[in-house]
Amino acid sequence: MQEMRERQAALEAKTQERYFDTTSGENFDAKDLTQNTVGRKVMKTQDGKMVPMASRDENFIVESGMYRRTAKATDDELRQRIPQGDYT
Repeated sequence: MQEMRERQAALEAKTQERYFDTTSGENFDAKDLTQNTVGRKVMKTQDGKMVPMASRDENFIVESGMYRRTAKATDDELRQRIPQGDYT
């Protein structure tokens, strides 16, 4: 009879335990910050793979404000393309 009371008391004590931790706090684990890409927009396909730079829609990215359009050639390269001398 004593054993039965002890078991009941143990079960009662177990049901009265309270946990005040959040689910996200229990599931949190430290991430490796060296794998983060900081300072630029990271674009991925639906498969989760990185989008190659050549296939990105530059007009959309610039118009949506993700980054500014940069020059395709330097000023010196553009000056070399200008025809020299008289135009006729």
